[in-house]
Amino acid sequence: MFNLNTYLKFLSKNKLYTFVNVFGLSVSLMFVILIANYTIGEFTTDNFQKNADQIYVMSNEDNLGTAYKIGERLSIRYPEIEKVCGVIPVRYNEPVPVEIMDNKVNAIIVTVDSTFMDMFSFKLLQGDRTQALKTKHDVLISETFARKAFGNQDPIGNSIVIQDSIVYTINGVIEDFKNSMFQPKDIIMRVENMNYFDPRLISDRLQPAGSTTLFVQTTKGSNIKAKEDEVLEYFKTFFWVYKNKIQEKVVFTPMRDLYFNQDLGQWTWNTSDKTMLTILVLVGLLILLFAVFNYINLTVAQTGFRAKEMATRRLYGASKETTLGKMIIESFFLCLMAFIVGYLIAFAVEPYVSNLINKDIQLRENLTISMVLQSFLFIVLLGVVSGVIPAVAISRFKPIDVVKGTFAFKSKMTFSKIFITLQSVITVILIACSITIYKQVNHLTSYDYGYNHKAIINIPGTTMPKMHGAFRDRLKALPSIKSVGFSNGTPFQGYNRTAIEIIGTEKAIGFNVLTSDSATVKMFGFEFLKDNNLAERGWWVNQTTLNKIGATDELKAVKTKKGGAFKVAGVVKDFTIGDIVGYGDQKTPLLLQISNNIKRPKSVLVQIQGDLVQGYRDVKRTFEEITDGVEFTGKFISSEIEESYTAQRRIQKIMVVFSIIAMIISSLGLLAISSYFIQQRSREIAVRKVFGATRMEVLILVIWKFIRLVVIAFVIACPIIWYAMSQWLNDFPYRIDMSIWILLAAGLFNLVVAFLTVYWQSSRVADTNPIKAIHD
Repeated sequence: MFNLNTYLKFLSKNKLYTFVNVFGLSVSLMFVILIANYTIGEFTTDNFQKNADQIYVMSNEDNLGTAYKIGERLSIRYPEIEKVCGVIPVRYNEPVPVEIMDNKVNAIIVTVDSTFMDMFSFKLLQGDRTQALKTKHDVLISETFARKAFGNQDPIGNSIVIQDSIVYTINGVIEDFKNSMFQPKDIIMRVENMNYFDPRLISDRLQPAGSTTLFVQTTKGSNIKAKEDEVLEYFKTFFWVYKNKIQEKVVFTPMRDLYFNQDLGQWTWNTSDKTMLTILVLVGLLILLFAVFNYINLTVAQTGFRAKEMATRRLYGASKETTLGKMIIESFFLCLMAFIVGYLIAFAVEPYVSNLINKDIQLRENLTISMVLQSFLFIVLLGVVSGVIPAVAISRFKPIDVVKGTFAFKSKMTFSKIFITLQSVITVILIACSITIYKQVNHLTSYDYGYNHKAIINIPGTTMPKMHGAFRDRLKALPSIKSVGFSNGTPFQGYNRTAIEIIGTEKAIGFNVLTSDSATVKMFGFEFLKDNNLAERGWWVNQTTLNKIGATDELKAVKTKKGGAFKVAGVVKDFTIGDIVGYGDQKTPLLLQISNNIKRPKSVLVQIQGDLVQGYRDVKRTFEEITDGVEFTGKFISSEIEESYTAQRRIQKIMVVFSIIAMIISSLGLLAISSYFIQQRSREIAVRKVFGATRMEVLILVIWKFIRLVVIAFVIACPIIWYAMSQWLNDFPYRIDMSIWILLAAGLFNLVVAFLTVYWQSSRVADTNPIKAIHD
């Protein structure tokens, strides 16, 4: 029968054993709890959508964008499509100033079809679902925006004024988009309102061809994916991007699959990195295995010290099965204690971890009866797995040998050696991965984008309609401002895109199109390689454009297959468009137009001179004064570039944390195991010293027993590290090369930690009087 007092007394007498097991298991289970909650949240994204199994997103081979009117044509032609819903962000998802009760606030606005509330299952907190978005001038607002704009007042029925004259009525408050591929939005309105913002996006001309994300809801049992080839042939008859072979595939992606599809994910949708999620799960499980290995190691090593207790129980009538059960119950009890401690630690570090992975963990919300039952079953399973090997080891002893005093337990520590080696393999891998990721992120930050991005603030032009000229004039008068420019985008954000069929090319070429004033061009420091000195306005092309059309820098004009032509003002040196982590491509065709007559710029660019902090404050103050208090959202382009590395820095921090924890747990296990090994070999070591063994010889004898396992682990880990990190680096167009020095640094660091851990115990036995050890 299990006696709790006896077990607690054993734990109190063996403090090292208790500390290593409870600490290791608690920290490991803390990671398991946090990762399990995060993973469940990721894999249940949009699970609340009742129609999710019938909803697909139409895309081409590259991205989700299509033309808005395509949805209408599909619903007419294909009866298996019950309804369609186009989603178009207003002003490229940039904040738009709106007026509510004489207050100006910024809002992220999205336009949707009237089918939005029927197709999707987002909860309406206030208002009638059947009336939501019923008319063109009805809008929904998010619960967060409602609190921001109205405080404790009821927003239903209130008006929102956009662009100084367009009045909308709030007829619903929608729950914030959580655990969804939909990014948070402040205001949701009918897509017809895009006529007030950018009529081109919903025109019958189907241009631009990538403005809309199109959701289609199919009838139950139908298979829209089987119609992809048929839809492609249909599009080739009228849709210009398919007629001109700019796009060559039609793909219907199930809504449930879209969240983890980063190849199609756009900046307007949430996606998740399955690789990062896999890393988190695997490393969390590995750290849990560390703790379990330590428990098994230490418990088996303790077998000899507990033999008398077990023998006494057997002599008093306890069966072999009872002894087995007792050990497993002890294991369960220890796992239960560790789980409780681990849960408390998880609650304490939840805010930090949520910030680290950029997603709420929500431990309290997930603490349901079902979750408690699942956790209990997990603890039972963990207790059985952890306790079965020690239980078998102890139950096989004959009690009579222990009573006679003829029992002498001396383990070959086979399990311990395997587990220590495996721990070291994993630790070296984690350290090497951390070093590789650190070097790669640093390498990215040193990348030359081919243009100047320092000390330049990018302010969305949408936040100051009709005030751009006055704002520029006010800024130019400030001593902290070097230059102010207007542009329809920035090199980092990207620009408008178009496709042109050029004579001499097989298919249309996709161009990035940038229109900027001369101040912007000078600010970015674009390098011009050839100037044709045109009297009238023309287009500058980059080196990649010349290569695509097979021309030299003497090119003066480009003829299109439709009979038109455009003059070439000159050649600009290639520079990177976009970010190098995502879709950045230094080899993208570019058309650059320099115009000092940009009326509605997408970006207002301000170059600071002198103190950047003071310059930013001056710009912010001037902006708020001229817009009568609209929230300032300008950012330094250098900061935008830095933010593009966020995911990589996040992985880097996670790997560092895991590496440190793995090393601590591994070191504690090595410390405890070496302690028990030395206890078992104490007489042997004493005899060696009596026969003349020096202190150094004893140290080498003991330390080498464990260090050789670390060396073996390093040899095993090297090919794994090389393959895994090479695969990871292949995702970056601008990357470091794998180096042997990374492997050596990881192995050496782990070796030093292992050496110091074992040396502390070994030096104690080397300094012990051999006579005392023999008599003990």
